[in-house]
Parts: sequence; C-alpha cells; structure tokens
Amino acid sequence: MLQIKPRSEVDEVQIEIVETCLDSFLHVNHVTYLRLFEEARWEFLTRRGYGLMAVHGFRAGPVIIDVQAKFRKEVKNRERCKIQTSCYDYRRRLFKIDQVLINERGDHACTAVFTCGLFHLDERKLMEPTPAFLYAIGLSDERPMAHLR
Repeated sequence: MLQIKPRSEVDEVQIEIVETCLDSFLHVNHVTYLRLFEEARWEFLTRRGYGLMAVHGFRAGPVIIDVQAKFRKEVKNRERCKIQTSCYDYRRRLFKIDQVLINERGDHACTAVFTCGLFHLDERKLMEPTPAFLYAIGLSDERPMAHLR
C-alpha cells in the first residue's frame, strides 16, 4: 500500500525580480507574487516528472481552490530572491501548499498557503490522488512507473 508522507521536503527556486514584476510604487505587485509562486510550483512539479506533458498525458493536474497570502516586506527591482515550496496535509481530495518568497536580506517578504486538488481534465472534477501525483508533490517516495515530463 502506498504511504503518504505528512509533509514534502522543501523545494527551492532562485529568481530575480525584473522590471515587469513592479507596480507604480516600484515594488513587486501583489498579483505578481501569485504568478511567481505559480512558476515555482510548476518548476517543482516538472522536476519530479509531472510537468505540462504529464498533466495532458495523465489527464489530471493540480488546481487551486483557495489561497491565503500575507505581504510582509518589500521586494524591489533586481533583487535576487528564492521561493520555497512544500506540500502537506493530503486529506481526501485536497492538500495544502506552503510557499515563501525570501528576499536578499533573508526576510519572508510574502507567504502563502494554497488549498489545492487534483483535477480530472475529462470528468471536470476533483479526483483522488494518483501515485504519480503524490510522488510529484513530494508526499510519496515511491517513483511511479509512468513518468512523463
């Protein structure tokens, strides 16, 4: 039987803030944080074999049900930052993702908790997690046979 871990290891992506991330106050726009978090989540999934091709091959992919974000510190142009991602609390058809954007000074500039599910592309509804998806989000160490990128 497949064992589901309580929490994934923390994945980390390095980013640089560029001009298109800024708003009229010359700091990162609140919506841009969500886009940066999305890019980090796709990087995390793709590295573990569940990128866009896998979503279409398996006919199932992650969807966001809810997000709670806190904007704590400014992030400015050309700052080199990192985004940390971890998954946890898979219950029935939902799980959580914690993401943190850390600025050059080591401050948690933005934190977010996403409630997510695995969405079946044909049936158009949430589904139970598959072994491939549990591996992709780091909640299983059992590498599935089918591995698409």
